[in-house]
Amino acid sequence: MMNKFSYVNRMLRRVFVFSFITAPSIALFVVFMYFSFNNSIAGSFLKEARNLIDNTPSDKVNVCLFENGAPQDVDLTKSPPEPVLKNKCITTLVDVADWQESVDGSIRYFYWSSVVVGFVVWLTFNFRALEELFYRRNRKGDVE
Repeated sequence: MMNKFSYVNRMLRRVFVFSFITAPSIALFVVFMYFSFNNSIAGSFLKEARNLIDNTPSDKVNVCLFENGAPQDVDLTKSPPEPVLKNKCITTLVDVADWQESVDGSIRYFYWSSVVVGFVVWLTFNFRALEELFYRRNRKGDVE
């Protein structure tokens, strides 16, 4: 019985470490590498920071909001069709606290999504370990 508890403890530690640490760090690394191949990450950070605070009061941030327009009926006989998005975005000022809350929520959502994906990946590749745990037969050394 004691071996079974140590086995469960070891398996739970592996699940925790993979789901909460390894999978999110791998996902962050992949995203980081993807952005680093397209252009300079530091340059992107500087450009975005300048765009967020350029010509704004100290308690506001520039944000690009997209219009949600109703889809227009498209006549397929016309050539070429008009662009669907006439205005790419509307630049508006947003309170700094609201912007921070929105970005923090997005980061948390990314983290928890990678935790869930990591847990599913761990379950997929370690199904035999779970099977052994729940359908384990009495072996030598197991005392119940």
